[in-house]
Formats: sequence, C-alpha cells, structure tokens
Amino acid sequence: MRIIRLSDTRMLIEFPTRKEQTLSMFRLSEFSEGKDKIKGCHFAIDEFLDAYSDKDGNINYFSFWDGFNVPMKQIHDFLLKFPKSELTRREKKVLKAVRTLPLNGTLITCEKGDESTLKHELSHCKFADNTAYRNEVLDVVHNIDFHLKKKFEGYLKELGYSNDVIPDEIHAYILVYDKEEYDECFPKIDFEDIEKYHNKLSSIYNRHE
Repeated sequence: MRIIRLSDTRMLIEFPTRKEQTLSMFRLSEFSEGKDKIKGCHFAIDEFLDAYSDKDGNINYFSFWDGFNVPMKQIHDFLLKFPKSELTRREKKVLKAVRTLPLNGTLITCEKGDESTLKHELSHCKFADNTAYRNEVLDVVHNIDFHLKKKFEGYLKELGYSNDVIPDEIHAYILVYDKEEYDECFPKIDFEDIEKYHNKLSSIYNRHE
C-alpha cells in the first residue's frame, strides 16, 4: 500500500487491489458508518459476516465498495473498543499509517489509479470540513426534484447507508458517477435527469479547494 499525505488533516492510502483495500478497511469503515449493532460497536468478524450476508450466505461487500473515508475521531473510538490482540495484520498496518493524523483528520482510501473514487471520497471530506461548501451542496440537494430524490434515498438505503449520511452521499454520487455507473447502481434513475445537478455541484466543488 502507498501512503500519501494530502494535507495536515487528510491522508490517502492507495491499495494495489480492491480486495486488499476492503480486507484492510471493512471493520474500520463499518464501525464508523455501518449497520445497527455494528456502527460504534465492538464486533467480531463472524458477526460482521452474519450482518452483511443474505440467508444463503452470499456477501458482495468485498467486491462492491470502491473506496472509504473514515474520520480520525472514529478511528480513535475504534481503538478504544477493539484491543490490539484482536486486530488483523492489515488493520495494524493501516492504524500505524494514520498515527500522525490529528483527531480532526480523515483517512481516505482507494485502489491505485482510481481517480473517480478519490474525487468521491474527497468530496466527503469537503462536505465534513468546509461549512460553506456543505451549505452550498445542501442547498442543491434539498432542491432536487422530489421524486428523483426519493429514488436516490431508496437505492442508498438498500446499499446500507444510514439516514444521517444520505444527503452527503447523494451529493457525492451525483458529482462523480458517470452514465455507465448509474446504469449499474441506480438503474431507475436517468442520467440525463441529474445532469443539471451534476453541473451545479461540480461548480461548487471546483470553487472550494
């Protein structure tokens, strides 16, 4: 894995493969924003597998997610819940890498060369860190056509997102995803219907470094 310090408060870890990324990050990420009894809780790996697999034991988590972003505050809380003896080799490498990030910092991860996912995760950082950016983004999101927004909310809830992060996720998916990705992940949403919102959010993103 490659460690890149983006700023005083942001660190990027690039992984050689999606498999390596998800095996390194899944407990940290789901502790931060996962399902009930996972988010903010101590959980064993078999408890994670039970919560995220269907009745036939199928689980697509490790091939689905392109990237992650985890606030250092959540990483700090994770370390309070999970003793060192329970950490995996991969988790220990990640936690060693972020030791110099401040408590208000954020860890971002993606597969090497995946610029689209990096932008998606950086947009979450801006949303969290920059009040002016967040307010402008929310103004756009709150004014999305009602039926279109309901479709987004339905899909995002199916993906496991909690209500408190849905406005941020709508903004990130509109900002970054292209038509092919919409056809795959949001098949009932016409890409043309989000184009004007994409243009507005892109303008806001480019104005805020």
